[in-house]
Amino acid sequence: MRLETSGPPIVLFSTYWRSQDSTSALQQRDNIAFKINQVINPQGCIPIILGDMNATFRENDRSSHISYRKDAHYQKFTQNNHLVPIDHNLAKRPWTFSMCNSYALNSHTTTRLDDILLPSSLVKNPKTPSTVLLPR
Repeated sequence: MRLETSGPPIVLFSTYWRSQDSTSALQQRDNIAFKINQVINPQGCIPIILGDMNATFRENDRSSHISYRKDAHYQKFTQNNHLVPIDHNLAKRPWTFSMCNSYALNSHTTTRLDDILLPSSLVKNPKTPSTVLLPR
């Protein structure tokens, strides 16, 4: 969605990136990044990307601290486009996903895989965003 403003246009993206770490899933991630870049780079717009990225922005966004190739792809995409999550200034960002380990029934992993990405120039000194957890 493109919103015209008195300054640069704001372009909203809603996206879903596959959770797998396979070569084909990584290629799909690269394709999504390429398509987003085709829109934001030539237009000089302000991109706002909302979605389920199924990857972490930084190591402590996953309680297991395991890093996957998809995380590196996501981090490279955000760095190349000067994008940061809206709550990147928090030392520990709230979890958005929890999963039980099928091999160890008493353990689970929590992660931060969903994000709202903004240009880093817009969120240099943001106020701490508020988070509301809704019941399921």
